[in-house]
Amino acid sequence: MAAGGFLEPFWELYPVHQRVDVLQMLEKYRIGDLEPKDVLEAQEKVNYFKGEPSRHPCLRIKSKTPFNAETPPSLLVEKFHTPK
Repeated sequence: MAAGGFLEPFWELYPVHQRVDVLQMLEKYRIGDLEPKDVLEAQEKVNYFKGEPSRHPCLRIKSKTPFNAETPPSLLVEKFHTPK
């Protein structure tokens, strides 16, 4: 999707992957480090998740960006049919 461009916008789209355990797994695939003089200035950061709607407070939040949450099991079995 980056088509030869910057990969960072796609990496930052899913910051859930920027956890210590994930970075440790990826470390063995790292080829090297760039010299500071070779690093291009980062493009302006875009917040893809601004303007997200407010969420119900009973949800169990797994990650805020991108938003990922679970419904408590007690609410799932409260009614057989999902209300409109």
